[in-house]
Amino acid sequence: MSTTTRIEAPVRGRPRSAAVGESVYTACVEILAEGDPRAFTIRAVADAAGVGAATIYRRWSSKEVLLTETVIRLMEEHIPTVQDAPIAEGVLGLTRGWVHALVATPVGRALPLIVETASHEPRVAEAVAEWHLDRRLRVNAMLQRAMDAGDLRPDVDLGIAVDLLGGPTFYRRVFVSLDIQAPDYPVRLAREFLRWAGWTGDLSTVGVTS
Repeated sequence: MSTTTRIEAPVRGRPRSAAVGESVYTACVEILAEGDPRAFTIRAVADAAGVGAATIYRRWSSKEVLLTETVIRLMEEHIPTVQDAPIAEGVLGLTRGWVHALVATPVGRALPLIVETASHEPRVAEAVAEWHLDRRLRVNAMLQRAMDAGDLRPDVDLGIAVDLLGGPTFYRRVFVSLDIQAPDYPVRLAREFLRWAGWTGDLSTVGVTS
């Protein structure tokens, strides 16, 4: 299963360089970290990456596509899906990861713009839908293993479960501007999720370091 959605553009000219791709990605993150994602332009990225604008357009068909791929990669890097750890650890990793991505990276500012762009840009909508489906499948697999092991109740609604792990944090950050930076917020969210899912462990131990 892939972990980073890639929006492919038609290949023209010379073969692609992985080093150029990394330079462009680094430049995109730096530019997004500086301010308003609406100021994100191909020219600014090209200048920061030390490449020509034509090089970028050979790989990404528009700034919206490049922005989307950058944000998806950031989310993959900062919101882990732990498959081989105890379920409480995996759930807490997800709730903490969403908070970190939305607060400490450019994702929090750029994601609302991407959601808006997806409503009228098919390639962006396709990339977001592909990433979302891939993540749901990975989180569902993590939860299903815990259900099969008897650590969660057997009738957990996996469709709702995935929404509960990321939805509240996104909603609080983007729509109602509620504080998600309190150190105990991801712990409280993880505990409430595990309570709802019928976790058989001790909720008071979740988020407590030994």
